[in-house]
Amino acid sequence: MNKVVAYQLLSSELATYRALPYGELARLVGQSFSSRKRAEDALEYDVDIGVFWSNQGPGKILVDGMIGPVDWGSPMSRLDVHFIVSPPNTPS
Repeated sequence: MNKVVAYQLLSSELATYRALPYGELARLVGQSFSSRKRAEDALEYDVDIGVFWSNQGPGKILVDGMIGPVDWGSPMSRLDVHFIVSPPNTPS
């Protein structure tokens, strides 16, 4: 797995969720989304994104993304990236 390519692919996928307004993101809480993507390095990657309530404070949403090669066999062969979104008009 090319970690630079995988990170770019995962970052691109997460950008869609970063762009969502808080209300739309809140409607996705409890859901997970999986897809298979072919990257510029010609490898196929599995991408999993989950949306959860965060334990970092009331109303905060955690978006967690994971990417790994289709044939990965070890947790060491994956990348995880997440971000937290606060409700509107609350300090981060």
